[in-house]
Amino acid sequence: AQQFLADLQGAGDVETITVYLNTVGGSFYDGLPIYNTLKQHKAHVTVKVMGYALSMGSVIMLAGDVVEAAENSLVMIHRAQGGVWGDAEDMAHASQVLQKHEQAVIPEYMRRLGKSEQDVMALLKAETWYTASEAKAAGLVDAVTAATLTGKGGAADMQAESWEYASQHFRNIPQAVMQRMNRRSAVFS
Repeated sequence: AQQFLADLQGAGDVETITVYLNTVGGSFYDGLPIYNTLKQHKAHVTVKVMGYALSMGSVIMLAGDVVEAAENSLVMIHRAQGGVWGDAEDMAHASQVLQKHEQAVIPEYMRRLGKSEQDVMALLKAETWYTASEAKAAGLVDAVTAATLTGKGGAADMQAESWEYASQHFRNIPQAVMQRMNRRSAVFS
C-alpha cells in the first residue's frame, strides 16, 4: 500500500486514473488505504479487472467510478479472515475485531449489489465467486471487456500464478472454475 500511495501522490494532479487489477487479495491494513485513497481522489477512477479481484481485491475494485472486468476474469467475496493465538478471551476478541472489519466494507457491497446487509452477509458467508458476466449482472462491475492474453510475463502468466494461489488457499471454488483453472494451467506450463 505504501508504494501504491506514493506512486499515486507522485502522479500529481491528474484528471483520470486507470487501475489494472489482478490480485488474490491481501490484508485490510493495505487494502483499506488503497480503497479509500482511490475513492476520495478527485480524478475519475476506472478499475480494470485483468484476472482476479478476490477477497480484499474485490473491495479495492469497488473504489472505481467505473469498474470493467475482462471476460475471463473472476471476482470473489468472503468474510474477513484472520488468525490468533491465545486463550478463549483472545479468540472472542479476535472475532469481534474481524466483525468490525466486515462492517467497514459491507456498506460498499450493499451499494454496488443493491442488497440488504443480511443478503450481503449471506454472500460473504458463502464465499461467493462470480465470473465477469455474473459480476456485471450482480452489479459489482459496470462492463465486461474482451480478454487479450499476451506472451511471457504478461496477463497469461499473471493469471496462471493467481489460479495456482487460489486453488491452494480458497475452499469453495466452483467445480467449473477448477476445471477451467486446470485446463489453463496445462497451457501455461
